[in-house]
Amino acid sequence: MNAKPVEKSVLRKNMIYAYNLMFQNWLQGEKMEEKDVIIIGAGLAGLTAAYELKKAGRSVQVVEARDRVGGRTMEGKLLDRSFDLGGQWVGPTQTRIMTMIKELDLSTFPQHSDGYQLVEMHGKLSKYKGVIPKLPILALLSADRAIKKINRLAQSLAQEPWNDKRAEALDTITAEHWIQGVPTKIAREMIRIAIRAIFSGESSEISFLYFLNYIQGAGSFELLADVEGAAQQDRILGGAFQIARKMADRIGTENISLSSPVRSIEQSGSEVLVRTHGGEFRGKFCIVALSPNLTTSIHFSPAPLERLSLARRMPMGSVTKAIVAYDAPF
Repeated sequence: MNAKPVEKSVLRKNMIYAYNLMFQNWLQGEKMEEKDVIIIGAGLAGLTAAYELKKAGRSVQVVEARDRVGGRTMEGKLLDRSFDLGGQWVGPTQTRIMTMIKELDLSTFPQHSDGYQLVEMHGKLSKYKGVIPKLPILALLSADRAIKKINRLAQSLAQEPWNDKRAEALDTITAEHWIQGVPTKIAREMIRIAIRAIFSGESSEISFLYFLNYIQGAGSFELLADVEGAAQQDRILGGAFQIARKMADRIGTENISLSSPVRSIEQSGSEVLVRTHGGEFRGKFCIVALSPNLTTSIHFSPAPLERLSLARRMPMGSVTKAIVAYDAPF
């Protein structure tokens, strides 16, 4: 039986297809160079992990969904001047970031804090100085007692909070649930306002265990809310967004893949395979340095079902920031 002759156009198409397939396989081979560690996320956490690993002599690959590094620190422009559109403050109790600032040859300057602060509560706008506004004496005593109790609970928490004997009980309630036990309405509202300022979220969205662990890390509730000697004391000359950029320079742009949202992470006994919209990366280990809620868009194999379920219940905080320029300081 004689076979039909193959048309030249069909043969040409098949050759082109085979060539493209070989070329794609070659590219895939280039992309599949195994690294010691694949890091998902080029925010401060991911970049710090990559920076420290590279200093220790390990090979790394950072994979970032956005077209820039920095996560929640980013540059804004107003009147041709740069400013922090994202996070901006650091304080003396935040020893790790202060050490990193020095290591990256950056410097800080004090946040201006003279004058009055404004707070709106129950539709009424008030101005005050210090951490707590002027309150009726009973509300003031109630707020002071509540904050001191929060600090005691935070400092009594185990350093690994999940190992604390009260962990399950504390994690089954929210910060709002605990606030409901504070005696006066005004004191309760003041604590809620402080939580919004610190966490960029509502007290009803925050696990009380996480809330206490966060305060424990800072030292006290007041150190998170105040300026002088506390978390808002200093700003970085030129902008906090420089921290991420300088770390990225030292990590090496060839070790950072931008605009590469991760689709899946597959873990076997000896390696991890990370798939993005544009390619694949292999590593011995993988660090997922994302806000918990963002991990729910990634397909994991094997799937950490309990962790993913928890992540869905941890919404990201949100805050609106306005930058205003004046002709002269006042």
